[in-house]
Parts: sequence; structure tokens; C-alpha cells
Amino acid sequence: MPVHIFGQPCDMINIMAIAQANDLLVVEDCSQAHAAEIKGKKVGGFGDVATFSCYPTKNLGAIGDGGIVLCEDPEKAQRLKRLRQYGWGSQRESLHRGINSRLDELQAAILRVKLTYLQSDNEKRRRLADLYDQSLVETPITLPQRKACELHAMHLYVIECDNRNELMSHLRGKGIGASLHYPLPVHMHRAYQGLINKTAPLTNTEAFYQKHLTLPLYPELSDQSVDNITKEIQTWCSRL
Repeated sequence: MPVHIFGQPCDMINIMAIAQANDLLVVEDCSQAHAAEIKGKKVGGFGDVATFSCYPTKNLGAIGDGGIVLCEDPEKAQRLKRLRQYGWGSQRESLHRGINSRLDELQAAILRVKLTYLQSDNEKRRRLADLYDQSLVETPITLPQRKACELHAMHLYVIECDNRNELMSHLRGKGIGASLHYPLPVHMHRAYQGLINKTAPLTNTEAFYQKHLTLPLYPELSDQSVDNITKEIQTWCSRL
């Protein structure tokens, strides 16, 4: 299950090659990557199944909980349709251990309208990310990477820096909503400790969680707001 985290596409070409060589099914988690692309092809179009979250904060968000599953295989698609409604078959008999996870009509109607704005909203996100990049490139902060052959959905603008907590406190003191989107990696949550088989220390993962910080980014964010945010970061960096 490759996860296109923060809107950055995974290396699906190599992932699919590995999966095909080993007869593995691939489920793409596109929850944060609506309309992201790899060499002109949308994410969600590589794996056997693709899932999208439509929670209100997502690039394509409803006004409540909702989601989308893409699947080309008719048999898998039919099974997924059954699973979302108690596992019922045509006679309302549960053929599988399903759940109640239907998308209601109101959410579907809202998403259908908002879908027409997804491309333009993503373009606004990428333009704002460009402004962040241009203002912060000379600072000691690590900026999000974007590959030339990929189109980043820019769901989140996540930087990395030493003394992350101090920077976050500085920005919050100025009324800027910097945040830790994921405070802990999954394997360090108490609920999952001992359930994830680690053959080696996850050094890079744990280091990232000590340094990452999410800056404000959404289509309605103004250029002036980005300028104010980056100036505060530059001021903080100048004191290091």
C-alpha cells in the first residue's frame, strides 16, 4: 500500500514493477493526493485499487466524512460495493463481513460540484508553494521536494528544520497556525507498539518526526499571508 503522503506521488513505476514480479496486489492510498500525477498519469491509476479520502480538509473535501474507491476489475469492484453495505449480496444476505460505509447523497452532490474546481485549486496550492520555496530557499530549512516528472497535489506544505519546536512556538506566538500534522510515526503509537515487525531501526522515519513542521497552505491563502509567514521564519532563522 503506497501512500502518496502530503500530496507527493510515490515512485509507482518501480513499485508496480516489484508488485508484478512478485504477483502482489497494490492498493494506492491517494487520500492526500487528489489529481497528483506521475509523467502525466494521475495517481490512483497505477494500482489494482485506489482509495481517496474526501474529509473536509482534503483537496477534494465534502462537508462531512466521505471517500472514493477506484477499481477497474469488475469482480473486485463488486466485492468492494458489497463490503461498504454489510457485505450484502442481491438478497440482502451478508456474503462477507462488511461494514456500513455508504457515501450519502448530500456529500456526493457537494463533491460532484467541487470536483470541477479541483484542478484550479491545486494550481493555487502549487503557486503558493512556489512562493514559500522562493522565500525560504536561502534559509537552513529543508523544503518539500518536487520532481520534474511529477505533479504534486500540495495537500500540505511540510518543512524540516532543527529546533522545530522553537520555530513552531515563534510562529504561533505571531498568530501563525504552524502545526505537527502527525506528531508520532505509526510504530511509536502505544496502540501499535509490538505489532509492527521492525527488522532494523527506522532511523530516517524517527528523525523526520523530530524535524517536520506543517505551514499554512490552502487555496484561499493570500500572497500577503505567505509573505508574512516567510518573513517570520527568516527572522527566526537569522537568530540561529
